[in-house]
Amino acid sequence: MERRRAHIWLGYFENENDLSNFVAEDPAYYADESDAEELYISEFAKTQGEHWMDHDFMEHGFEDGPQSFTEKFADYSYASEWIPQIVSRTDSAFLQRVNTLILFGIDAGYPGYRGIQPSSVNGGNFFLEYMGEVTYEL
Repeated sequence: MERRRAHIWLGYFENENDLSNFVAEDPAYYADESDAEELYISEFAKTQGEHWMDHDFMEHGFEDGPQSFTEKFADYSYASEWIPQIVSRTDSAFLQRVNTLILFGIDAGYPGYRGIQPSSVNGGNFFLEYMGEVTYEL
């Protein structure tokens, strides 16, 4: 089995549509390659200071409801491996407020790797807390 790493952000969005718009690829990014150095592939990428991120190596989700953090995100890729890592390093009150998840694969040599410098984001009506790296086996 092969070990992989991913950056993980947890947070809160008011609704799924707002999250989808935040992470969606902007068609204008591909329309004119001469502007590629000034454009960002998504609002999420912009908050991370990256003009381009390979969305093929990103997973995001919105899970609102009264379930526990573990129950909300149990069906996501490799969740059985990264959920215990997050629970062990995060306060449970924070996890109760979380309804949003973004995972981004980062292994060097792996096509999704971009060497980003991840950061937390507070957008007024949403927030994403950068939780660090998680590891999992393929």
